[in-house]
Amino acid sequence: MSKKILLLFCALATTGALAFAELTIRIGADVEGQYRSKLQSAAWPTDPDSYTDMRPGFTLGAEYLFPVAKFLKVGAGAEYQVGRPIQGSDVNSVYALPSFIPLYGVARMPLQVEGLKVIPTARVGYGFHLGNEVYKPSTVTLGGGLYWAAGLGFELTRNLFVEGVYGVNSGTRTTTAGPVSTTSDVKLSKIELSLGYKLDI
Repeated sequence: MSKKILLLFCALATTGALAFAELTIRIGADVEGQYRSKLQSAAWPTDPDSYTDMRPGFTLGAEYLFPVAKFLKVGAGAEYQVGRPIQGSDVNSVYALPSFIPLYGVARMPLQVEGLKVIPTARVGYGFHLGNEVYKPSTVTLGGGLYWAAGLGFELTRNLFVEGVYGVNSGTRTTTAGPVSTTSDVKLSKIELSLGYKLDI
């Protein structure tokens, strides 16, 4: 009997949470970032000058969230990070354009701070690694990896918010020349400033 009551309580709690679920859609400007690469057998370089700057780009994202506590919403999301040119990588005026499509879990903590609604945000998941023909010619294979991001948002209206996030995508890039393959670890970091819209479901 106690198990049935517990299951009924969980079902009601889940239904209640989903009743207040929300879908967020956002578009972000990737204003700054770096491309890092190293052989898998080597350590990451500590000299910041060894990393390559990337040109600005933009990101499209969507998230589905529901409340689990007064100041906590959790859910899942996905985003498409449009390929960003790596500085100095152009071949015949065409730049290498690495990009990622992360699928991730997300947590938001809407807090009221002196009349402002502040929203700390954290994301973690897996990013699929993509690239154009300069970044990924026929001799190159790309692999995905860990994606994480953290930042802070501010609610402008009930449905509109802005957000600043620092995120890092990890992946691999394997180059094959005859019988020999060389794999490098890759990291793309970025600072994203985005505008989002919330839809109650």
